[in-house]
Amino acid sequence: VVSTQSTWGANAAVFGELHAELAASSGGKALADVLRREAHFADLSVQVHWGEEVPSQDVGWHVDGANSFLHMALGLQGQRALHARRRLVRRGQADDEPEVLWQSEGDAYVSVPCAYAHAVEYPQVTWQNRIVAVQCRLLLTEDEFFGVEQLDNDPRGGTAAMVYARLARLSKEPSGELVMPDVDAIRAVLAEMPA
Repeated sequence: VVSTQSTWGANAAVFGELHAELAASSGGKALADVLRREAHFADLSVQVHWGEEVPSQDVGWHVDGANSFLHMALGLQGQRALHARRRLVRRGQADDEPEVLWQSEGDAYVSVPCAYAHAVEYPQVTWQNRIVAVQCRLLLTEDEFFGVEQLDNDPRGGTAAMVYARLARLSKEPSGELVMPDVDAIRAVLAEMPA
C-alpha cells in the first residue's frame, strides 16, 4: 500500500492530466472517478510460481477484466516473460506474432491488459528460487466493475484512446517514463500514516 501511495505522489502530474482529460469527456468519467479517489494501482495481488516450467507453447492466453485498465506489474524475485498480442488484427489478416517481454527482479511496467490478449511464461524453478511478482490494478467498486458506472474497457473506445494517447505522450517526454518512488518518498508516506 505504501508503495502504491508513493507511486501516486511521484506521478501526480501525469495522473492529474489524465484525470482532467477523462473527466472532460463523456465516456471517461468512470475512470476519472477512480483516479480522483487515488484507487489506481491499489488492488494488489501477489503471484508466486515455482515447480515445473510453463513454456511459451503452453502459456494460458487471456484478457484481464476492467480493473486492469491501468495495471502495473512489479518483479520482486526471479524472471518471467509476458507474451502479448497488443496489435489489433482486422478480419482477414493473419494473426500477429506475440511480443515476448521478459521481466526480472526490480523491473516494473505499466500496461492496459484488459485491452489485449496476453499470457505468462515461467522457467522451472525451486521454491527457494521462486518467481514473485505483484500486480497492481484499479481498485474498483462493484458498480464500476459490473454495474451502471461500469468502465468502458473497449480497446477501440474513447476511454482507451485517451489512456493510450497519454501513455504515448509520456514516452515522448524528456523523462520518458513514470517515476518509481525512492526510499525517501516511501518513508514520507509512512510518516503520514496513523500508527
